[in-house]
Amino acid sequence: AKKIILRALEKDPAKRHESMLDFQINIATLKSRFKHGTHYSLPSLDVVTLKKSIAPPPPDSSSRAHKPVAAKPHKRKRANVKADSATMFADSKDTFSNSMTAPQSRAVKIADNTYFVGVRNNTRIENNSYLRIFKGNNTKISLLIDPGSSAGFDKIKSNISEVIGSIENLNYIFLTDHDSVSLGNLAKIQELNPSVITICSEDTWLHASSLGHGSSNKYISIQSVPGNQLMFNTGHAVQFIKADFCHSRGSAMMFDPENATLFSGSLFSGTATTKELFCNNDCLLGINLYHQLYMPGRRALMRTIKNVENLTIPPKLLAPRHGTIIRHENIKMITEQIASLRIGSDLLEYNERNPKTLTIANKIVTEYGRITGKKPSVELIEKIQPDHNTIFDVQEPGRIVGFRVDGLRAIESMIYQAEQSITPELVSQLKFALAEIKNDLRTVRA
Repeated sequence: AKKIILRALEKDPAKRHESMLDFQINIATLKSRFKHGTHYSLPSLDVVTLKKSIAPPPPDSSSRAHKPVAAKPHKRKRANVKADSATMFADSKDTFSNSMTAPQSRAVKIADNTYFVGVRNNTRIENNSYLRIFKGNNTKISLLIDPGSSAGFDKIKSNISEVIGSIENLNYIFLTDHDSVSLGNLAKIQELNPSVITICSEDTWLHASSLGHGSSNKYISIQSVPGNQLMFNTGHAVQFIKADFCHSRGSAMMFDPENATLFSGSLFSGTATTKELFCNNDCLLGINLYHQLYMPGRRALMRTIKNVENLTIPPKLLAPRHGTIIRHENIKMITEQIASLRIGSDLLEYNERNPKTLTIANKIVTEYGRITGKKPSVELIEKIQPDHNTIFDVQEPGRIVGFRVDGLRAIESMIYQAEQSITPELVSQLKFALAEIKNDLRTVRA
């Protein structure tokens, strides 16, 4: 506090704060340090104070300053924190892939100055990474949302370099949670670019710092940002949204109001049920499965969904941490579907109260094996969960001993897959066998 006051009273104008806004930023930051500083290591004042940026070449029509956009919910409390953007990089020319199919080695433009820079490794859980470029006031800033899987780091690095020239030109990294996979890439990026600043919740930073990643003067706590909004000196603002226990404590989302894009972390994520990058009719099953598998409780999920619904500007694009990117026309339907799910502890209790669902599931496997001539049959289970550990708990070939998702939904998937995969000459036999099973299923629903 003394340092701030003495700087404000300097006789030499060059040594004072550059503006009243600069002075207000220092006061706001100091207040947040009083609130959090006794428990957590917060960034130094220099990190969140506006610094002079390096001016790029004269702007052309493609790099005109954007009109500042900021979310409005916290207008009365608003005190924006300006962030450093000293590192500059070359203009990108939008020559990136616009394919709907998930890329293997190219950046994909998904919105204005927003790119998918992750890779697909053909795994059940794909890790997404996004790069947002802010341009304005003769300044450019690059922000990476979730560093992605360490298994694909070289391709992620290549995709980032394709957009901004080099990973050394990256200014910021935002972490939606403390997933150990992303923290591995965080360390690699920090090694290549020691000046990069990490933005995340205090809980996420505790995990990162416990693994030796980063230093406190290269870290911005979202809890220390007044009004939950961070304003860059390009004139752009991003808003941070709490997502506690979706799926871990300290999880957070970031909303970009200019593009109406929500980087939603685990919320709206999905398991891999399609190779497409953008959500289609095949992605809903994967989204449902992900939330039933990994969300710990319905109350936390509903609180996070409510936080999204309270945004002044409705999202037009959902960019989750896993799975597919969701466009505006599918957002309402998917949100309603997720809100209706049984998840977490409620799901465990529900399946325990309905032991008959296990009997029905195993009966489907037995009948399928009898009709196709495979006893016991594991073919049907493999078609539904290739890695053997997604929907069911299987202790021995062909015997299901537990559900990891809603038992009724799992059975519906089994029936659908059995009907789709049976050969034409055996269809009538399967339909006869399933008729009795479907009747048992109706009694469970009742």
